Amino acid sequence: MEPFKTYEIMVLLTDEFTNTELKNWAFDYIKTLRTFKAGDISVISRGKRPLSYLVFKNSQGHFLQFKFTTIPKYVKTYFESLEKDDKVLRAILFLVK
Repeated sequence: MEPFKTYEIMVLLTDEFTNTELKNWAFDYIKTLRTFKAGDISVISRGKRPLSYLVFKNSQGHFLQFKFTTIPKYVKTYFESLEKDDKVLRAILFLVK
């Protein structure tokens, strides 16, 4: 069995969310993470911020930081599903050492 590793994903979402919608969106992705055997999941909202340049015609967006542990073989599939979400403007994945 592969050892679990810790990852962080920083997600930039469109600015069209209310606080409740943002929490629901994050909760749905936590459920998705759990289907990929993730544990120790934490989500930190970094707030709604102006962007330095337009990203798909958006001048501001919500930043969410996910931190979790999982088996490495699941990370690519999860990250690809995240990138396909229309509300996600950008996402970046980090392996935490």
